[in-house]
Amino acid sequence: MPALLREAGPRTVSLTGRNTWERTHVLPDAAWKPGQRQPLRAAPQQGGWQQQQWQGPVQPLPIPVAPPGMSPVPPRSRDGGGRTARKVIGSFLTVFGLLGLVGGGALAAHIHSNSRQPIANREYGEVIWRDEPSDHVFPDTIGGRDGRMGVLTNPKYASWRRLAISPETSCSKGLDGKILKSAERLGCKAVLRSTYVDLTGDMVATVALIVLPGEELKKAEMAQDFEDLRGTQGAVVPLSVPGTPAAGWKDARNGAALAQTPGEHMPYAVAVTTGSADGRIAGNLPGEWGEDDYDGRGDRTAASAEAEALVKMFQLHMDDLQLGGAK
Repeated sequence: MPALLREAGPRTVSLTGRNTWERTHVLPDAAWKPGQRQPLRAAPQQGGWQQQQWQGPVQPLPIPVAPPGMSPVPPRSRDGGGRTARKVIGSFLTVFGLLGLVGGGALAAHIHSNSRQPIANREYGEVIWRDEPSDHVFPDTIGGRDGRMGVLTNPKYASWRRLAISPETSCSKGLDGKILKSAERLGCKAVLRSTYVDLTGDMVATVALIVLPGEELKKAEMAQDFEDLRGTQGAVVPLSVPGTPAAGWKDARNGAALAQTPGEHMPYAVAVTTGSADGRIAGNLPGEWGEDDYDGRGDRTAASAEAEALVKMFQLHMDDLQLGGAK
């Protein structure tokens, strides 16, 4: 009969609070005598049971103490500073995220505003003379010498007030003498005219917009033809207006100016003839004042200066019309 193994020891409770079974290997019955404690044998290396013995309570690790003369070092947090690093990184990401939102909103607003921004069509300049209303081409008032005082058509800065607009647009009815011949040679299409009076009521002026073919050289050549004739004759046939200071004005020999409109797609020349509202005609000055003024240019100086200023105003006004800024 094979030897039997005895189970020694009752069920016990360890001091660590866990229930365990203490088992040992015992000798066979043949080697055991009554009243004798069974000797223990070492547990096998593999398989079998091994007795667990309590070694006493686990002692805590000693708390480090700072050497004399030094401040104690606070214990490191359990996360080792990782939580602080995460907070810093999170703050940076939040700031950059907000900056991205603000920048994106500003960009979207800029794109939206640009989508509603009108863009000037410079080619429109070629058809201003027939597409714009006549009272836009010749505004009620115009002023601010050379356009430096503000908006040209603002009554606050007015130097000239419109009296009438001519319904006649033929070149032969609007231009005078050699200027007419120059315009016809260059292919004149139309001449639009309007008469103005200055704020004093003493000087009147007829402004003409000369429409030429689209080539840039045409308007430049016409301006040069006028320079060759400067001071010898007028440029525009005066437009008299009954019942106004310009009612009796019919002579164009006082003051005159002509210049091309600058820029591309602007096939025009602007010409002005000025004169006295009382009908006086410029000529040779009497006596010693006219000895050196054999052709009467000296008497036309003031009127010609006003004509040149008015030409510059209309050059700027035409540029405003081309860009859509004139009202």
